[in-house]
Amino acid sequence: MHGSSDDPVDMKSRFIDGGADHCQTRRMSDHKQLVMTAMTELIGNGNLDAVDPLMRDDFVDHNPGVATSSKADWLAVFKSFPLQQMRIDIRRVMADDEYVTMFSRRWLPDGKVIAVADLFRVADGLIAEHWEVVQPISDGPVHPLEMLDAGAGFTSAR
Repeated sequence: MHGSSDDPVDMKSRFIDGGADHCQTRRMSDHKQLVMTAMTELIGNGNLDAVDPLMRDDFVDHNPGVATSSKADWLAVFKSFPLQQMRIDIRRVMADDEYVTMFSRRWLPDGKVIAVADLFRVADGLIAEHWEVVQPISDGPVHPLEMLDAGAGFTSAR
């Protein structure tokens, strides 16, 4: 039966479909704030010391370019990144249970601009996993993030 908990393609959200209570809503808000804090400390500030306590020791990054299976490995990889030369403009942050999705625009040290969709899983109040999809932003009139802003009256969260 479609939509049952045994169905692997069940796309229902407990939050959107009315199953979230006040505590779950607050927890999701805390998850969003955790992710936003981590990303703003990381990109532009390069503050790995501030990001470290926000991550689980068994943190897994599924990004093919920097796939790591522990927080220690991830921190070691990112120590060599020019994070302070980057900039982030967080455009959307959404939470559903333990998952947080963030859409952002990022300026790289070489001047290129990219649109990034990040997915984080939060467990026990810490970031446990991360996935990422990156798309270059062209200099043309329409870029991927403009579609997110269309008709939403959205202002950037910094």
